Amino acid sequence: MAQRAPSTRISRRLFLAGLTSLPVASCGNQGYLDSLVDTGRFLTTGLPGEELSRQYISDLPYATMRARIGNGPPVLVVLNTARNNNLIWLTGDNISLVTRAGRIVTVIGIPKAVVETAYLTPDPLANRPHLIRDAVNFSHTLTIAEKAQRKTYTIDSTLELAGEETIEILELTFDTFVLRERCEARYANWQFENYYWVDRQTGFVWRSRQYISREFRPISTEILKPAAV
Repeated sequence: MAQRAPSTRISRRLFLAGLTSLPVASCGNQGYLDSLVDTGRFLTTGLPGEELSRQYISDLPYATMRARIGNGPPVLVVLNTARNNNLIWLTGDNISLVTRAGRIVTVIGIPKAVVETAYLTPDPLANRPHLIRDAVNFSHTLTIAEKAQRKTYTIDSTLELAGEETIEILELTFDTFVLRERCEARYANWQFENYYWVDRQTGFVWRSRQYISREFRPISTEILKPAAV
């Protein structure tokens, strides 16, 4: 049995102010907007103190993950909704993350971060990544808000198996393959590496470390309770 994970500090700062910045205009769905507000209220009033337990996470009606930028403090992130293969996650710090098959494709609330991702080739993370043995190529574009304007980078990457690791996430252990993604921007001096810990049996991405900007360190994520999708 895995040992109890260390207690985690959870931010309680109001999220509701950032709800209007989410890309919901195209949805035309009042129920969706109500769901955003409900999730924001939970993040403001429904969190425990400074300790986060497996039992608490299991009892939540929400899927959850933990995220941190660089060596910063971890933050609890709650799933608001799943739409068109995208998972929209909300934090109590005026930030939203959109993920697709474990890849962060949009960030709202962090300056100079990716605001849009477009795939030029199919993403290997969405197609049985636990079966990757040989290097697989992937190309996509990242649009990043930089200096009051948006700049789009074309990223060519190679995913390869970097090893195996048993990881622990809040008292649970998972046997994973570690995938390293070597990335390089065309026509720009920008190279970086992303890492994904995928379940050896299902290919589910339990943990990741991904760059979302040229300006700061990568963001690390851990799924505490998966979405039921």
